Amino acid sequence: MGPEIAPEGIDASTVSPARMYDYLLGGTHNFKVDQAAADYVLRFAPELRDLALENRKCLRRFVNFATSSGIRQFLDIGSGLPTAQNVHQIAQQALPDARTAYVDSDYTTLLHASALLSDDPNTVFVKADATRPRDILDHPDIQQLLNFDEPIAVLMIALLHFVPNGANPRTIVAEIMNATPKGSMLAITHATSDDIDPALNEFIKQMYTNSPAPLIMRSGQEIENIFGALPIAEGKLVDIGRWGVSEGETAELGRMRALFGYAIKD
Repeated sequence: MGPEIAPEGIDASTVSPARMYDYLLGGTHNFKVDQAAADYVLRFAPELRDLALENRKCLRRFVNFATSSGIRQFLDIGSGLPTAQNVHQIAQQALPDARTAYVDSDYTTLLHASALLSDDPNTVFVKADATRPRDILDHPDIQQLLNFDEPIAVLMIALLHFVPNGANPRTIVAEIMNATPKGSMLAITHATSDDIDPALNEFIKQMYTNSPAPLIMRSGQEIENIFGALPIAEGKLVDIGRWGVSEGETAELGRMRALFGYAIKD
Protein backbone atom coordinates (compact mmCIF):
# COMPACT_ATOMS: atom_id res chain seq x y z
CA MET A 1 0.00 0.00 0.00
CA GLY A 2 1.37 3.43 -0.94
CA PRO A 3 1.76 6.42 1.30
CA GLU A 4 -1.31 8.36 2.38
CA ILE A 5 -2.19 11.33 0.22
CA ALA A 6 -2.85 14.38 2.37
CA PRO A 7 -4.30 17.71 1.21
CA GLU A 8 -1.72 20.32 0.31
CA GLY A 9 -0.19 21.91 3.41
CA ILE A 10 -0.92 18.97 5.72
CA ASP A 11 1.84 16.68 7.03
CA ALA A 12 0.42 13.16 7.25
CA SER A 13 3.60 11.93 8.94
CA THR A 14 3.23 14.06 12.10
CA VAL A 15 0.77 13.29 14.88
CA SER A 16 -1.99 15.86 15.34
CA PRO A 17 -3.87 16.01 18.67
CA ALA A 18 -6.95 17.23 16.79
CA ARG A 19 -6.85 14.25 14.44
CA MET A 20 -6.19 11.84 17.33
CA TYR A 21 -9.29 13.21 19.04
CA ASP A 22 -11.26 12.83 15.82
CA TYR A 23 -10.16 9.18 15.62
CA LEU A 24 -11.20 8.54 19.23
CA LEU A 25 -14.63 9.98 18.43
CA GLY A 26 -15.00 7.66 15.44
CA GLY A 27 -14.28 10.34 12.85
CA THR A 28 -12.62 9.88 9.48
CA HIS A 29 -10.43 12.99 9.26
CA ASN A 30 -7.24 11.35 10.54
CA PHE A 31 -4.19 9.51 9.26
CA LYS A 32 -2.40 6.27 10.15
CA VAL A 33 0.12 8.14 12.30
CA ASP A 34 -2.74 9.58 14.39
CA GLN A 35 -4.45 6.21 14.65
CA ALA A 36 -1.22 4.51 15.70
CA ALA A 37 -0.54 7.12 18.38
CA ALA A 38 -4.08 6.87 19.75
CA ASP A 39 -4.04 3.06 19.67
CA TYR A 40 -0.74 3.07 21.57
CA VAL A 41 -2.24 5.22 24.32
CA LEU A 42 -5.39 3.09 24.37
CA ARG A 43 -3.30 0.00 25.12
CA PHE A 44 -2.32 1.54 28.44
CA ALA A 45 -5.34 3.77 29.01
CA PRO A 46 -8.41 2.28 27.29
CA GLU A 47 -10.52 4.80 29.21
CA LEU A 48 -9.26 7.52 26.87
CA ARG A 49 -11.88 6.76 24.23
CA ASP A 50 -14.70 6.89 26.79
CA LEU A 51 -13.23 10.14 28.10
CA ALA A 52 -13.30 11.67 24.61
CA LEU A 53 -16.88 10.53 24.01
CA GLU A 54 -18.10 11.78 27.39
CA ASN A 55 -16.34 15.09 26.83
CA ARG A 56 -18.26 15.48 23.59
CA LYS A 57 -21.56 14.63 25.26
CA CYS A 58 -20.83 17.20 27.96
CA LEU A 59 -20.25 19.83 25.29
CA ARG A 60 -23.59 19.04 23.69
CA ARG A 61 -25.42 19.23 27.01
CA PHE A 62 -23.90 22.61 27.72
CA VAL A 63 -24.89 24.00 24.31
CA ASN A 64 -28.47 22.90 24.96
CA PHE A 65 -28.30 24.52 28.40
CA ALA A 66 -26.96 27.76 26.92
CA THR A 67 -29.64 27.98 24.23
CA SER A 68 -32.35 27.26 26.82
CA SER A 69 -30.93 30.23 28.73
CA GLY A 70 -31.34 32.44 25.65
CA ILE A 71 -27.76 32.41 24.36
CA ARG A 72 -27.70 32.83 20.58
CA GLN A 73 -23.96 33.23 20.00
CA PHE A 74 -21.15 30.74 20.48
CA LEU A 75 -17.37 31.16 20.33
CA ASP A 76 -15.83 27.67 20.29
CA ILE A 77 -12.07 28.02 20.85
CA GLY A 78 -10.02 24.90 20.20
CA SER A 79 -12.99 23.40 18.39
CA GLY A 80 -11.14 20.53 16.75
CA LEU A 81 -12.35 18.77 13.62
CA PRO A 82 -16.03 19.01 12.72
CA THR A 83 -18.03 15.96 13.73
CA ALA A 84 -21.72 15.07 13.70
CA GLN A 85 -23.85 17.16 16.04
CA ASN A 86 -21.36 19.97 16.39
CA VAL A 87 -22.02 23.20 18.28
CA HIS A 88 -23.76 25.09 15.49
CA GLN A 89 -26.01 22.15 14.66
CA ILE A 90 -27.15 21.73 18.25
CA ALA A 91 -27.65 25.45 18.76
CA GLN A 92 -29.60 25.89 15.54
CA GLN A 93 -31.94 23.04 16.40
CA ALA A 94 -33.16 25.17 19.30
CA LEU A 95 -32.55 28.63 17.81
CA PRO A 96 -32.38 28.60 13.99
CA ASP A 97 -30.64 31.99 13.91
CA ALA A 98 -27.91 30.99 16.39
CA ARG A 99 -24.43 32.03 15.31
CA THR A 100 -21.24 30.05 15.90
CA ALA A 101 -17.60 31.00 15.41
CA TYR A 102 -15.14 28.09 15.53
CA VAL A 103 -11.47 28.71 16.27
CA ASP A 104 -8.59 26.26 16.00
CA SER A 105 -4.88 26.49 15.21
CA ASP A 106 -4.74 23.17 13.35
CA TYR A 107 -4.51 23.59 9.57
CA THR A 108 -6.21 20.24 8.98
CA THR A 109 -9.20 21.51 10.89
CA LEU A 110 -9.32 24.67 8.80
CA LEU A 111 -9.49 22.77 5.52
CA HIS A 112 -12.21 20.35 6.62
CA ALA A 113 -14.28 22.94 8.47
CA SER A 114 -14.16 25.51 5.69
CA ALA A 115 -15.59 22.97 3.26
CA LEU A 116 -18.29 21.72 5.63
CA LEU A 117 -19.42 25.15 6.83
CA SER A 118 -19.28 27.06 3.55
CA ASP A 119 -23.07 27.06 3.04
CA ASP A 120 -24.00 28.32 6.52
CA PRO A 121 -24.02 32.14 6.79
CA ASN A 122 -24.37 31.91 10.59
CA THR A 123 -21.17 29.90 11.05
CA VAL A 124 -17.51 30.71 10.45
CA PHE A 125 -14.22 28.97 11.07
CA VAL A 126 -11.09 30.93 11.91
CA LYS A 127 -7.51 29.64 12.15
CA ALA A 128 -6.00 31.29 15.21
CA ASP A 129 -3.92 30.41 18.25
CA ALA A 130 -5.74 30.37 21.59
CA THR A 131 -2.64 31.79 23.27
CA ARG A 132 -3.13 35.00 21.24
CA PRO A 133 -6.63 36.13 22.27
CA ARG A 134 -6.50 39.43 20.36
CA ASP A 135 -6.02 37.50 17.12
CA ILE A 136 -9.34 35.83 17.86
CA LEU A 137 -11.26 38.82 19.16
CA ASP A 138 -10.09 41.17 16.39
CA HIS A 139 -10.46 38.71 13.52
CA PRO A 140 -12.74 40.32 10.90
CA ASP A 141 -14.81 37.17 10.36
CA ILE A 142 -15.55 36.90 14.07
CA GLN A 143 -16.22 40.61 14.38
CA GLN A 144 -18.66 40.39 11.49
CA LEU A 145 -20.51 37.33 12.78
CA LEU A 146 -20.69 37.89 16.54
CA ASN A 147 -22.20 40.90 18.29
CA PHE A 148 -20.05 41.61 21.33
CA ASP A 149 -22.80 43.76 22.80
CA GLU A 150 -24.94 40.64 23.30
CA PRO A 151 -24.18 37.57 25.47
CA ILE A 152 -21.83 34.98 24.02
CA ALA A 153 -21.14 31.45 25.20
CA VAL A 154 -17.38 30.91 25.10
CA LEU A 155 -16.42 27.24 24.89
CA MET A 156 -12.96 25.99 25.82
CA ILE A 157 -13.62 22.28 25.66
CA ALA A 158 -10.58 20.01 26.07
CA LEU A 159 -8.42 23.00 25.14
CA LEU A 160 -6.62 24.42 28.14
CA HIS A 161 -4.85 21.21 29.11
CA PHE A 162 -2.86 21.79 25.90
CA VAL A 163 -1.91 25.32 27.01
CA PRO A 164 1.32 25.37 29.06
CA ASN A 165 1.62 27.32 32.28
CA GLY A 166 4.03 29.70 30.58
CA ALA A 167 1.23 30.84 28.25
CA ASN A 168 -0.89 31.65 31.34
CA PRO A 169 -4.31 30.10 30.61
CA ARG A 170 -5.89 32.28 33.32
CA THR A 171 -4.85 35.42 31.44
CA ILE A 172 -6.16 33.99 28.17
CA VAL A 173 -9.55 33.33 29.75
CA ALA A 174 -9.68 36.77 31.33
CA GLU A 175 -8.87 38.58 28.08
CA ILE A 176 -11.51 36.67 26.13
CA MET A 177 -14.21 37.09 28.77
CA ASN A 178 -13.40 40.78 29.35
CA ALA A 179 -14.46 41.35 25.74
CA THR A 180 -17.90 39.82 26.34
CA PRO A 181 -20.90 41.52 27.98
CA LYS A 182 -22.91 40.67 31.06
CA GLY A 183 -24.82 37.42 30.71
CA SER A 184 -22.09 35.72 28.69
CA MET A 185 -21.03 32.20 29.65
CA LEU A 186 -17.72 30.36 29.84
CA ALA A 187 -17.51 26.55 29.71
CA ILE A 188 -14.30 24.61 30.33
CA THR A 189 -13.48 20.91 30.34
CA HIS A 190 -9.99 19.96 31.44
CA ALA A 191 -8.16 16.71 32.13
CA THR A 192 -7.23 16.46 35.80
CA SER A 193 -4.45 14.83 37.76
CA ASP A 194 -6.72 14.48 40.81
CA ASP A 195 -7.20 10.86 41.88
CA ILE A 196 -5.41 9.50 38.82
CA ASP A 197 -3.02 6.58 39.09
CA PRO A 198 0.51 8.07 39.31
CA ALA A 199 1.93 5.58 36.81
CA LEU A 200 -0.82 6.38 34.31
CA ASN A 201 -0.31 10.11 34.85
CA GLU A 202 3.41 9.76 34.13
CA PHE A 203 2.74 7.61 31.06
CA ILE A 204 0.40 10.22 29.58
CA LYS A 205 2.91 12.98 30.24
CA GLN A 206 5.65 11.03 28.48
CA MET A 207 3.35 10.12 25.60
CA TYR A 208 2.65 13.77 24.87
CA THR A 209 6.21 15.01 25.48
CA ASN A 210 7.08 15.06 21.78
CA SER A 211 3.64 16.18 20.67
CA PRO A 212 3.20 19.65 19.14
CA ALA A 213 0.83 20.27 22.07
CA PRO A 214 1.96 18.49 25.29
CA LEU A 215 -0.84 17.54 27.67
CA ILE A 216 -0.85 19.35 31.03
CA MET A 217 -2.75 17.41 33.70
CA ARG A 218 -3.83 19.98 36.31
CA SER A 219 -5.40 19.58 39.74
CA GLY A 220 -8.96 20.69 40.37
CA GLN A 221 -7.65 23.71 42.29
CA GLU A 222 -5.43 24.71 39.39
CA ILE A 223 -8.36 24.42 37.00
CA GLU A 224 -10.54 26.53 39.30
CA ASN A 225 -7.83 29.19 39.30
CA ILE A 226 -8.08 29.45 35.52
CA PHE A 227 -11.57 30.93 35.92
CA GLY A 228 -9.99 33.89 37.72
CA ALA A 229 -12.58 36.35 39.01
CA LEU A 230 -15.45 34.50 37.35
CA PRO A 231 -17.43 32.55 39.97
CA ILE A 232 -17.89 28.92 38.99
CA ALA A 233 -21.59 28.18 38.65
CA GLU A 234 -23.02 25.61 41.06
CA GLY A 235 -20.00 26.34 43.27
CA LYS A 236 -17.65 23.63 42.03
CA LEU A 237 -16.19 21.67 39.17
CA VAL A 238 -17.76 18.30 38.40
CA ASP A 239 -16.75 15.22 36.44
CA ILE A 240 -17.73 15.58 32.79
CA GLY A 241 -19.84 12.43 32.96
CA ARG A 242 -21.86 13.79 35.88
CA TRP A 243 -22.85 17.28 34.76
CA GLY A 244 -26.28 17.80 33.27
CA VAL A 245 -27.44 14.19 33.58
CA SER A 246 -29.76 12.43 35.97
CA GLU A 247 -28.18 10.47 38.81
CA GLY A 248 -28.84 7.13 37.17
CA GLU A 249 -27.17 8.18 33.89
CA THR A 250 -23.80 9.35 35.17
CA ALA A 251 -20.76 7.91 33.43
CA GLU A 252 -17.79 6.45 35.28
CA LEU A 253 -14.52 6.86 33.41
CA GLY A 254 -12.25 4.54 35.34
CA ARG A 255 -8.71 5.72 35.98
CA MET A 256 -8.92 8.87 33.86
CA ARG A 257 -10.87 11.98 34.80
CA ALA A 258 -11.77 15.33 33.30
CA LEU A 259 -13.58 18.14 35.05
CA PHE A 260 -16.24 20.52 33.80
CA GLY A 261 -17.11 23.96 35.05
CA TYR A 262 -18.99 26.94 33.75
CA ALA A 263 -19.43 30.55 34.74
CA ILE A 264 -21.96 33.25 33.94
CA LYS A 265 -20.59 36.77 33.71
CA ASP A 266 -22.47 39.19 35.97
